[in-house]
Amino acid sequence: ASEIRKGGLIVIKGRPCRVMDVRRQSTKSLVFDVLDVFTAKKSEEVVQYHDAFEVPHVQRLAYEALGVDEDGHVSVIDGEGQIRSDIELPDRVPEYRAVPGARMLSKKIVDCLQQGKVVEVIVQSAHWMVQIVDVKVT
Repeated sequence: ASEIRKGGLIVIKGRPCRVMDVRRQSTKSLVFDVLDVFTAKKSEEVVQYHDAFEVPHVQRLAYEALGVDEDGHVSVIDGEGQIRSDIELPDRVPEYRAVPGARMLSKKIVDCLQQGKVVEVIVQSAHWMVQIVDVKVT
């Protein structure tokens, strides 16, 4: 834990988080102020100096959205022509791990696709989670 720095990434309670601040609580423990990279929820975690933490690999990729099926899965294609259909609309993700503004983001995706617009979704992946976190319309 003593190697974790402000701005770094760690997994806290199964969630990928960015460390916003690190404070010494005592000679044996630290306090991390963290921000969940998906939900933007803040939390505080007290840890021992010797505790080990997993460091998540956070990736953001842009895909062109092709459509949405009746179950709320978005079909997307990447720049190499690979199609995937396993990414849920943001409002279909359980609320405890949904991105802020999930309903509005989902509505924008569906409405713009129905209008025939080109929709680029920004997909963030970290730990075991994959979610649409932003959208760009052209």
